[in-house]
Amino acid sequence: MEKIRYLYGASVQGIQSFIFQTNDLKSIVGASELVEQICTKMFEHFAKEEELVVNAAGNIKCIFANKQDCAKAVLEFPKEVQTKAPGITISQAVVKMKEGDTFGTSVDKLERRLRIQRNKPSKSLTIGYMGTRRSRKTGLPAVDVDKEGYLDESTLSKQKNSRPDKENSTLSLSIKNFGINQLTNSQICYDIDDMTDRNNWIAVIHADGNGLGQVVRKIGKEEEKYHEFSANLNKATERAAQKAFISVCEKHGVDMTKKIPFRPVVLSGDDHTIICRADLALDYATIYLREFENQTYQLLGNLIVGGQVFTKGDMKDRLSACAGISYIKASYPFYYGYKLAESLCALAKKDAKREQDVKEGHKLPKSCLMFYKVQDSFIEDFSKIAERELTPSQGDSFVAGPYYLSEDHSSTGEEYSSQEGRWTVKKLLDNVCLLDSKDGNAVKSDLRQWLSLMYVNSGMAQQKKRRMLFLNKKNSRLSEVIEEATKGLDRNDDLKRYPAYDILALHSIFAVLKKRETR
Repeated sequence: MEKIRYLYGASVQGIQSFIFQTNDLKSIVGASELVEQICTKMFEHFAKEEELVVNAAGNIKCIFANKQDCAKAVLEFPKEVQTKAPGITISQAVVKMKEGDTFGTSVDKLERRLRIQRNKPSKSLTIGYMGTRRSRKTGLPAVDVDKEGYLDESTLSKQKNSRPDKENSTLSLSIKNFGINQLTNSQICYDIDDMTDRNNWIAVIHADGNGLGQVVRKIGKEEEKYHEFSANLNKATERAAQKAFISVCEKHGVDMTKKIPFRPVVLSGDDHTIICRADLALDYATIYLREFENQTYQLLGNLIVGGQVFTKGDMKDRLSACAGISYIKASYPFYYGYKLAESLCALAKKDAKREQDVKEGHKLPKSCLMFYKVQDSFIEDFSKIAERELTPSQGDSFVAGPYYLSEDHSSTGEEYSSQEGRWTVKKLLDNVCLLDSKDGNAVKSDLRQWLSLMYVNSGMAQQKKRRMLFLNKKNSRLSEVIEEATKGLDRNDDLKRYPAYDILALHSIFAVLKKRETR
């Protein structure tokens, strides 16, 4: 009798909208914990450990030995998820694996079926009747009430899961991100006021790995290698986050006995989303990107090289990542902050993939990041923000990012130069720091005037630039900042890009911390 196995796949949808449904940090805490449990605790009793191939980052693949176990998972798993995490949608597909069928062929067929299932609309379980009492925060039907008001089913589930006394739930993601096994609830931010004691700036960071598509195409056809890659990718992401957290806390003197000004939201697969105090965000993102490269080199290097995933360039033995940072007020909706960070990350990835060898999958994209400080209450896709706020005139732009890591793993060891029309994070920070002096404050004011003149008349702006250079001719370092900030970077796209806007935005973020420390 022919032996038949069943390749089961599940894809979790609506994760970010589920997490950022409200601006209540307690609910975000609980939602991130629930998402973490979907592919682990919620699914673990449907399959044996040896049957699992992948179960992380909203992606499940396992091979069932018999039809009954597979049918049980298809029937009961979505119900369990939607009961414990209302608002999450699960897409499922199954492929029969007969004797002689390869894992690679079956996976390709499974992915095609999952794409079809993802495109089918699913019925919401949280709509309710028009006359139903609703939550003031989400607009969904209320099922309970507490001192803060009416709660919908999803929020109730999140808050139950975020209770400080809930064993092995609230602390798990933070322990994984921080690498502190003795972490206590008193150190975790459950309210945004725990992160910043005034209405100051916070940051939402979203990072995503590069080159995963090439990896899956090259080594995802072999079951054991795919399982090993998935497990080690999780470890690499966790270690990168831990290294970044420890380095930033040491550099900025974060008091670990008080509330830690970081709140991880997602840390799984190659995805990482975290909310933190604004002045810590750029250092955290930069170190995370560098450590992601280092950790994937250590844990995945042999698999990547052995599979000949990348055949060109000097980074053939690791993965890279890109990040987006949205700087927002503490009272600003988290969901819009996340969507902006995700949009910025996507633009950074697009720029990193501009080379033809990268587009064709022969070469790994370089790690880089973009950021934006939200100045008004109207938020939209970043491309529209750039058109509305960061384009002073035709042919000019204040979008100078993305900014690349300071280390280039090329054979020359040289940093990326501005002649390419791109800066490193280090070069950006060097220019920001030079504005801290007494004379730098005057230059900062002059640069703001120059930005305003760029919207009025570029000729007047150039006249202002010459005046700035004349007044600071005895200070070569400040003269260099003025020249660099107001020099249009050429990327062969019919735009001159000026870093002045980003320099001033970042300086204002750091200045908030300095003012707070002097009070």
